[in-house]
Amino acid sequence: MIKHKQLLLLTIIFLSALAYIDFHVQPVKAARWLAGYQYRKPIIVNGTSGAGMDYQLKFFVWRGTGSDEGFNVHLGGKCLPTYGDVRFTISDGVTKCPYYIYSATSDYAAIWVKVLSDISVDQTLYIYYGNLTTETGSPESNLDETFVFAEPWDNSNLNTDRWINDGGGTISIDPVLHRVTVSGTTGFTLRSKNYISFPAAYIVEDFYADKGNIYGYSTHNYASATCYGTFAVHFGSWSSGYYGIMHVTRCPEYQGTSPAGYRVKILWGVGDGDKSWTQSGTSTVTFNFRFEKVLSGTCNVYCSLGSTHTEANDYVPNRVIIYWAGSSNGLFVTGAFKIRKYVSPEPAIKEYGVEETLGGMEASITVKAEPNWIPNGMFKLDNETRVIPYSATIAAGQHSLTALDEQVTLNVTHIYNFKCWKKNGAVYSYEPSCQFTIDISETFEFTIVYEAYKVEVSTTPEGLTADFEADGWNLQTPTTIYRGPGYHTFKALTTIVYYNSTHLLKFMGWFVNDLFISPNENINLYIAKNSTVKIAYSFTETPQAPPMTFRAQLVSLGDLAPGSTKEFAITILFDQQAITVEKIEFQTKKEWFEILTPLPTQASRGLETLGTATVSAKLTTPHNVQGYYNIPFTVTAKTSQQQTITTTSYVTFNISAQPSITETTITAGGFFESIQRLLGNPIILLLLIALIIWLSSYSLKKK
Repeated sequence: MIKHKQLLLLTIIFLSALAYIDFHVQPVKAARWLAGYQYRKPIIVNGTSGAGMDYQLKFFVWRGTGSDEGFNVHLGGKCLPTYGDVRFTISDGVTKCPYYIYSATSDYAAIWVKVLSDISVDQTLYIYYGNLTTETGSPESNLDETFVFAEPWDNSNLNTDRWINDGGGTISIDPVLHRVTVSGTTGFTLRSKNYISFPAAYIVEDFYADKGNIYGYSTHNYASATCYGTFAVHFGSWSSGYYGIMHVTRCPEYQGTSPAGYRVKILWGVGDGDKSWTQSGTSTVTFNFRFEKVLSGTCNVYCSLGSTHTEANDYVPNRVIIYWAGSSNGLFVTGAFKIRKYVSPEPAIKEYGVEETLGGMEASITVKAEPNWIPNGMFKLDNETRVIPYSATIAAGQHSLTALDEQVTLNVTHIYNFKCWKKNGAVYSYEPSCQFTIDISETFEFTIVYEAYKVEVSTTPEGLTADFEADGWNLQTPTTIYRGPGYHTFKALTTIVYYNSTHLLKFMGWFVNDLFISPNENINLYIAKNSTVKIAYSFTETPQAPPMTFRAQLVSLGDLAPGSTKEFAITILFDQQAITVEKIEFQTKKEWFEILTPLPTQASRGLETLGTATVSAKLTTPHNVQGYYNIPFTVTAKTSQQQTITTTSYVTFNISAQPSITETTITAGGFFESIQRLLGNPIILLLLIALIIWLSSYSLKKK
């Protein structure tokens, strides 16, 4: 009996605990945090079938306190009066959603957000506020990034980033009433400039009212029979047989009743004029309209002048058009509109999570320099300038780093240049600016790596003392300096040297790594490795530049089978700024070779000491030959000064066949060619002469 009472007591306790359990869907707390923000609040969106990604939701963001429900969220006075520090992200906490601040007052802002996650199922979003960085107050509100397409007509000048006029006519925008008027005697189309990617289901509605109808108005001259105006979503050009996938169109209709003449007729529908209405009393008409396409493929065209036209249509629009053709007394007016993704019922907000603060969401970072004796390097962390060495706790999330000192001057001989960023010892980025994402409790060690190459500066002839300038510093040869990778300025200050009492030397030019670079006293030298720089002096009044480098490398193809084909590359080295390879000629066995690269072909040295030109060729060996071949070839090219230059090199290869047990075939050509190659070998020739002498002496002894 006691056991039963104990079991009953435990059951009552368990059921009481269940009564206090919150079965609501709880947001998964994002480990990452949007850099620079003090607060955020989770928003759980109720998944709605067909909503998918990139759905636009409209939030009312209140600066004060209140109950968060529906699309109303309160920030408790922790955001700016301009709402410039408000951002939205998906569930990872750092991927920002495009948004547009539709309107704002001192109390609240209406903000449209394009959700970059699939809200066909429940999703968590975050609203961030309370930015602590220098970016505070810089909104990222962007109309064109948020909607499929939208036009508020809020500027008297046509937005040429959105629209293009395919003809003449007159376009007038009223930024107060938010309307555009098209008119004139010339037929023309005002169309969206870029192709629009329409979703499977969408709504074309008034810009300033959700599911609101767009304003329309038209007037007409009784005497004119050629007056058309259309607003449509379309895939091509306007025609009288196809006004648009969904459209509203005004056109003329003649009536004989007084006053006799052409009246305004309004058509709306899919493709052509499915529904119509004619103004009987005057030549003007005001109306409102809206387009919807649902996931099933059905198009609904609403018009205030009559019933809704519903029709299935599988055409996919890619533009918005406003068309006009008519008389000087006619015009066509449409109001502001927006196009957004749309399903019915639309997604709703399930609930809001509690406000989260930056505290407890930190990670740590250190920044140092390499070499570690580089003093006081400067960098930016999230737009705040810092000094190396640096160590701090930062918010988990996405951050940016920028090396401010791309060149560090230690003294007259040592100038280091930025090379890369390292993260935890590994190369992270070769750009001075980079971004990184850090999670809660993670520790990153960043290193700004600086580099310098050894540059030995002397003279030729050797042993001279000459003054020169490097990067604005006065130096004297011979000396060793260190310069980071990149361009550096050099200037010869000593232009005349008294070699002895009888000989005078004059400045001739610069050698870098034993190659003549320039005859100018000032040079801009790119240093990418340890280098030798020589200031050259000459006894001649007008020194001549040393011979240029132009050579083709030896090509070794190894062993080849008779009747085989081998493609190979001919590599040409040159020290000119640019050359044009005009022809390549093989001195023997020309019929065996084919040049594959179309000639002439150009090559440039760029910033390298020696440039490389590569020409593809093909060797086809005959079936009936064997032996070792050393084929000379000549390369002819022209410099940028139209000087013809040539060089010679060789292609070497050995043609040999695998021996056959069952059959051996020696052709006449192959036999004689083999004999010629044997006799051409000096060792074999000496052995053959010795054999002949021995046989001759042996014969004489026999006699």
